Amino acid sequence: MTIREAEIRDSKAIAEIGETSLGYPCDGALVEERLMALDPERDRVFVAEKDGEVIGFIQVETYLMVCSEKMVKVNALSVANEHKGCGAGRKLMEKAESWGRETGCTAVILNSAFHRTGAHAFYEHIGFTKIKDHKTFQKNI
Repeated sequence: MTIREAEIRDSKAIAEIGETSLGYPCDGALVEERLMALDPERDRVFVAEKDGEVIGFIQVETYLMVCSEKMVKVNALSVANEHKGCGAGRKLMEKAESWGRETGCTAVILNSAFHRTGAHAFYEHIGFTKIKDHKTFQKNI
């Protein structure tokens, strides 16, 4: 298995994994647009590739708040359902951590929906600690 930076050619695979594994409606054109719009100073998308097939991805950004240290924020982590348990998620998270150290970050932070109990167990298994519960609000503008 190889972990590498995502390329435009990975857009369709990322969209399929996001839709089938995370349940978010997505299409390759949108992913392509977003990959091209990433800020190279603060954003990265990495993919896990096995036998030439993209089987997972992680989207991370440097996260700056005025009252805390610089951190890596995981915006998305997903592994294709048929590849869960093969170590891809762990390797993608390790890549996020190493990228964070390279960019001067002191921690990795992420949010996970209440119903994703399998993901919570995974994060705790790889060393994350739950620090709080919260609700997410949205207002369309």
